[in-house]
Amino acid sequence: MGKAIGRGLPISAIGGRKQIMETVVPGLVSHAGTFNSNPLSVTAGTVALTKILTKNRMHKIAGFSDKLGRTYQEILEDENPAAK
Repeated sequence: MGKAIGRGLPISAIGGRKQIMETVVPGLVSHAGTFNSNPLSVTAGTVALTKILTKNRMHKIAGFSDKLGRTYQEILEDENPAAK
């Protein structure tokens, strides 16, 4: 997740159920890291999540991925009829 969110900049990401994530607060569960609050990395992550990795764009990308997979399958079938 961090690589996609950071867009090439050093950042990490964690995720989980809301009930668990809400426990990550000072004094209860510590979350420390080298790049926590690095302004450049956090800005890159914010832009990635709000402008690039949006729900609509992710659906569009999934469509491209499906089409690419079908096209690869068609090429394989054309090259090797036994693969059908």
